[in-house]
Amino acid sequence: MTGREPEPLTVWPRVSLITAIILSAVLVAAALFGWYRLPADIQEKFSAIQVATLIVFILVMMAMMLGLGLCRVRADAKGVFVRNGLLSNTYRWDEIRGVRYRQGDPWAYLLLDPTPGQQLRGGEKYRRRQMIAIQNPDGQRARDAADRVVEMARYYSAEGSSPAG
Repeated sequence: MTGREPEPLTVWPRVSLITAIILSAVLVAAALFGWYRLPADIQEKFSAIQVATLIVFILVMMAMMLGLGLCRVRADAKGVFVRNGLLSNTYRWDEIRGVRYRQGDPWAYLLLDPTPGQQLRGGEKYRRRQMIAIQNPDGQRARDAADRVVEMARYYSAEGSSPAG
């Protein structure tokens, strides 16, 4: 083995999570404030379906915000688990060709071989999969996380020790 096996990495977007929590609280507070500021005779004109629709709308907006804030990347000996919103995928180390996180990128990308018959845009060599948990607003923390994934990819690729998922 070339060196000590890397420690597992788990990362989530701190700035997005904090923003999602704050905006969700503001949304609920604004809705409650608006509702209780309405005169009672106006509140009575709302049907149960209308109130339920407003509540569902607020819940959907909160779910969308928290879905981005709760994205996660976990890298360990088996590969990289990526949860972006409601979608989750696990990539084995032998599938990963690299990590791209350039200046100005909103988040890091895993670089993967194209699927058979897949046409890539603009002469790209690899298909990209977003790792939204490693995102630009987190600054140095995100760069460090991307660097760790790169180190792990090098370690497990060089060793050929990645267990089949």
